[in-house]
Amino acid sequence: MNGCPKFERLVLKPLSGHVLEVTLNRVSKLNAFDGLMWEEVKACFEWIEREAVDCRVVLLSAAGRLFTAGVDLETFSSVAEEGDDDIARSGLRIFHTGRVWQEAFSVIARCSKVVIACTHNACIGAGLEMISACDIRFCTSDCYFVYKEADVGCKYDCCFVS
Repeated sequence: MNGCPKFERLVLKPLSGHVLEVTLNRVSKLNAFDGLMWEEVKACFEWIEREAVDCRVVLLSAAGRLFTAGVDLETFSSVAEEGDDDIARSGLRIFHTGRVWQEAFSVIARCSKVVIACTHNACIGAGLEMISACDIRFCTSDCYFVYKEADVGCKYDCCFVS
């Protein structure tokens, strides 16, 4: 696995002949996902699939005091507020951005290598979606998970048929 690409938000480190560690490394922002992080996750796992032929296992970890704070709210608010006041255009822009973000995690799910998520402390929102794309998930005893988006889906009782 010589010649690992360099990323701004990720660190790739071969641990042995067949194990590669991918570390989220945006410590100053609690590993929150911005546009560049999604681009790099996608590019990283595409590279692993295409070029890391000796790799059999990928350990997905994170630097800093927590695994990830989820979506960088500055990034999300800029996508939501960008452009004109037309609610339909705004919704469509958010939808398309979400599909780009989701593709980054779909690349992890399709990876032919075994991907093991190693989480610690908080794993929030998009982080939970990311580790759900992994084959195996380990967490430290202090780990907790938050997915506030689920509260939105529970607003209406019509979802539950008795």
